[in-house]
Amino acid sequence: MAASSKNEFDALFALALAGFEALREERGVVEHHYAIGRDQLKLCFAGDALQPLITPALEHLAVAPVDQPELTIMAWDLKSLTSRPMVALEGLMRTFSWHWYYYLNSRGELKGLLEDDFMAAFHPGPNIFSLLDVKNRRAIYWANDAAEVPWHETGSPMRSILSWWTASQGYQFAHGGAVGVDGKSVLIVGKGGSGKSTTCLACLNAGLQYLGDDYTLIDTREEPRVFSLYNTAKLKGPADLARFPQLTPHLVNAERLDSEKAMLFLHGDFDGQIIAQSPLKAILIPVVMDQEHTKILPAGPAAGLAALAPSTIFQLPGSGRQSLRNIAELVQRVPCYSLRLGRDLAGVAETIRRFIANSS
Repeated sequence: MAASSKNEFDALFALALAGFEALREERGVVEHHYAIGRDQLKLCFAGDALQPLITPALEHLAVAPVDQPELTIMAWDLKSLTSRPMVALEGLMRTFSWHWYYYLNSRGELKGLLEDDFMAAFHPGPNIFSLLDVKNRRAIYWANDAAEVPWHETGSPMRSILSWWTASQGYQFAHGGAVGVDGKSVLIVGKGGSGKSTTCLACLNAGLQYLGDDYTLIDTREEPRVFSLYNTAKLKGPADLARFPQLTPHLVNAERLDSEKAMLFLHGDFDGQIIAQSPLKAILIPVVMDQEHTKILPAGPAAGLAALAPSTIFQLPGSGRQSLRNIAELVQRVPCYSLRLGRDLAGVAETIRRFIANSS
């Protein structure tokens, strides 16, 4: 580890922490506690602007507070801080928002500030810093303005911090959905548009258990197991709205569908189907077929690796060689299948239900 990199990270973290403390003094702090995998995390919001944007997607994982959570994430936004000038913070945010291409690599990580013990990323556009200090078990999520946080961030918030932290604890963040039956689950993986989310929604509609449709957490240290991360579901457009009309009353952004995917949070209305974790029995790779009925056929580890690794590694800051090793090991331990999707959506869910029920 280069000492200069650690010094630069510490300086950036100290600045961001000063802003959090100033806003906490001005507006107070609200705490939320969640179980992510087998770890317990505390989210501390200074002020009340970010809280309603971050917590709905995680609320199904809420737990009672503990004295010493494994990680504390401090979240705040610069716009809410009004009682005192914060020239250094404002200048830093302005510099990164205008000249981000000088400081970031292709995945949004801050060049030179990504080691085993500390990670930093910047999301241009909404202008959000994500900082993780692994040794001290603390992180900062610092946004310029809560009003600039995009809808897709509210559906799967704090991905950088959560993927870094869970990786440091031995988990693998996965770009994949998961559904289950009677405590056994399958991971559904593939690039965007492959049918992954539609398959998960069809299973939700048919009463199967649900762990997520876009991002999940995998633990392969003992029996492979999948953990839920977000209780979010997304519909791509008018075709999905027509396929799943029963979900329309639950949309949280119905008035903005001209610019956003339709989105809903399942916590509350679908609590009986959302589960926090489950043994992972198979990996399914959806392929849209011109046929009526859905079939599941063996595919092999190479197909599983090709479906899961690229989209996971390229989407998540900090993912790299270790993620590739984790996924390569996962597809060797968990059988992979091609999910040949038919036009009959009820048949998709029923095929998966029978497949899971018959899995050992």
